[in-house]
Formats: sequence, structure tokens, C-alpha cells
Amino acid sequence: ADWPVRVDPVYGCWIWQGRVTEDGYPYLWQGRRALAAHRHVWSTERGPIPSGKELDHLCRRPRCVRPEHLEPVTRRDNERRKRWRNRVRRETCAAGHRLYEHGRRTPEAGIVCMACMGMTRSREEQRDEHEA
Repeated sequence: ADWPVRVDPVYGCWIWQGRVTEDGYPYLWQGRRALAAHRHVWSTERGPIPSGKELDHLCRRPRCVRPEHLEPVTRRDNERRKRWRNRVRRETCAAGHRLYEHGRRTPEAGIVCMACMGMTRSREEQRDEHEA
């Protein structure tokens, strides 16, 4: 299926480009009904969300709708993970850059490494120059 997303070149998140709620969660309209976009994408790509479960964003980015970044968990586990995440902060990105030097909060409520983003942009610029 084609979703209105932008793929994060570093972390692979599918960042929803459509409407979002005030607290940053994406949604779409199906007829007159608003649907949570991450739940809709999951159901379309993977099937029904198991009964008694909700989707936890493993990537910590509410606007991400990539099924590989979502996990069905109980509400209790999801709340426990939220409390834990608020106490424990990552210190490095996947490439090992120190986030307190290179990290930046994003509107999607995630943390991106600006050093990695710079390297990705440089590679893209070099590729574009080579193709021109």
C-alpha cells in the first residue's frame, strides 16, 4: 500500500505526512470516521491487532507508522514502558555519536543524531551531483 509517509534516512521510520492530533499521533479519515493511522497501517499490513493489545512505538516517534517499529502490548506494559523511557535516556545513536553533543529533539517527539543526518545529507548531495 502507498501511505503518505517520508522515510527517515537514518532510522527508517515511516513519518506520517498527513494530519496529526494535538499530541502528535497521525490519523486519517475513512468516510466520516477518523482512524489512528498507525493502527490502520498495522491492520492493513499485518492483520488485526490482538484483542486486549495496543501498539507501542518502539522507535519512540508517535508519527512513525512503520509496522516493524510497532509492537502489540497490553496497556499496562505500554504505560510501564513510557514511565521507564522517561527515566532512561539514550546517550548514543546507533553509530555511536554522543547525543548530548549531536542530538536534537524532533517534532515527532524522537531524538535524531544531527551528525548522522549530516552524513546522510552529504551522501545524498554527492549522489545528486554525480547523477547530474
